[in-house]
Amino acid sequence: MKKYIANALMLSLLILPLAASLPAVASATTTLNWNVTGSYVVALNYQGANYPHDMVLAQDDMGALTGNGGSPAGGPYAYTWVITSGSVTGDTISFSADYTSSTDAVVPQTTMLASGTIATDGSMSGTWSDNYQGGARSGTWSTTSGNAVLPGTLSAQDFGVMTQSGVAGYTAGFGLASATFAGAQSVVMQLYSGSTLLQTNTATAKVGVDITGTDISSPFDVFGTFDYAADGYWTNVRGTEYGQTLIPTKVVATVTLANGKVVTAENTNLTGDPTTIFPVVGTSTPTVTIENYINGAQATASSAQGLAFPMTESYTIAGVAGVSAYTLSPTGINSTNAYEAITSPLDASSSYTTNEITGGSAVGAVCASGTPFALTGYSTGATLAAAASSSVSTTTPSFASLSGNEFVIVQNVACNGNSSSTGGIGGIVVSSNGILHVDSITTTKSTSTADGAFADGWQYIFHITTPTSESKLSMSFADWINTANASSVIPVANDIEIASPQANNAGAEILLTAANSYSAPLTMVSDLDPTTSGRQVDVTVNVAIPVGTATGAYTTSYGLQTNP
Repeated sequence: MKKYIANALMLSLLILPLAASLPAVASATTTLNWNVTGSYVVALNYQGANYPHDMVLAQDDMGALTGNGGSPAGGPYAYTWVITSGSVTGDTISFSADYTSSTDAVVPQTTMLASGTIATDGSMSGTWSDNYQGGARSGTWSTTSGNAVLPGTLSAQDFGVMTQSGVAGYTAGFGLASATFAGAQSVVMQLYSGSTLLQTNTATAKVGVDITGTDISSPFDVFGTFDYAADGYWTNVRGTEYGQTLIPTKVVATVTLANGKVVTAENTNLTGDPTTIFPVVGTSTPTVTIENYINGAQATASSAQGLAFPMTESYTIAGVAGVSAYTLSPTGINSTNAYEAITSPLDASSSYTTNEITGGSAVGAVCASGTPFALTGYSTGATLAAAASSSVSTTTPSFASLSGNEFVIVQNVACNGNSSSTGGIGGIVVSSNGILHVDSITTTKSTSTADGAFADGWQYIFHITTPTSESKLSMSFADWINTANASSVIPVANDIEIASPQANNAGAEILLTAANSYSAPLTMVSDLDPTTSGRQVDVTVNVAIPVGTATGAYTTSYGLQTNP
């Protein structure tokens, strides 16, 4: 017997503990314009002829250089030399080197002096001179292989609920490495719920002058009284829906450093309880509000492809039972909002149950059914914020005795791998006994540069319960799709690998070689928690980002399968 799970897996292109003071200031450090550490081939031109040399450079935090070289490039070397002093300052490089072989360059000692300029593409060129055999030679030099790089990377630090300093909303912080905010040309932070842009904060000229360290934080006020103009560090632009209903799912920061390099990072791990900033209204005539979410964000006519999602409800009001059908569609019910239905006011202590009907043309139990959307489950709460932040369950929402308003979010995922929103991940259990399921997913790294290396790519850890009678576990993935440009794709083949410390192959990785095809199985032989029903295992998913991949957020769907 096979058991399957299918769901949408989101990238999450991932800030400072909450602080009463909004800009976080760190001590300034020296920012170098270039880092030349690396290996190069250098053409030393003498009297019109080029003599290729290998050159290896190492640059420390103060710009001092060490290194060595040899000629001819590629070896074996007839001549070798080591750098005795050198430095990089701004766009200039200079060093002094003593030859260490052969004898004619050592007796008497030959010393070469070189200076040059680093171009915008990282190539270098300049002039050289030496005292070979007591004489005086000189010429020009230029790199033909290898490039210097601009330093500076940005990473997420915190993203949390904030209720202080006049802010009733959220705060986000980011940190720089190998650079500071001193002289930063631009700092922009954007708050999203799925693909919906809620707020944009743009730093004023004070950032880069007052904030000269490595850390920065920014507030996103929703229900508070924070005065951005009086604070002076940020200009704030709010969208139509700026967080009063939608729960933020990520914040994206883009920084243009003083050296001109643009760095970006995002955080999708919101901490804190959003319900602490949302007003809660009690009532003796409660209502139930039903919302449709696609990939963790409130559905729109665009994200839901204009489709109507069939629903059913059953209720007992004042002792009278009833059952009826309705749809969540671009036209709201008792609401002007698309994909939202609100019941008529109910008597206190009424009971109410509702669920989505799968199997039609719009939504299926799993993506493999061929429908454009699949049901992952429901989340509920006394406010929309509470429902959005609560865990997703496949249990049908049921309220036995209503004492106040309730909210139900019907959690659907897009099955075409081309959704433009981002959000939560949940599993769909379709086996009869319900043992196989994804308990949770830990995102250990969701930002990466496109260098083709697994070590530098994205990483997720799936915490899974499998049937104890089915030890072989396989996974499949669809090709990753850029949420802003569907033509930009990260292929599965040779770019995804899985591994598990609970498998019998000592944690070795299994490479996936095709999209939408299950991998060779991992055979599970140990259990992380023998006291819990089923076998508890962790599966690490590594994703390499091919060289040349376009920047942006990407999404995919996954499948999970076990066999005896």
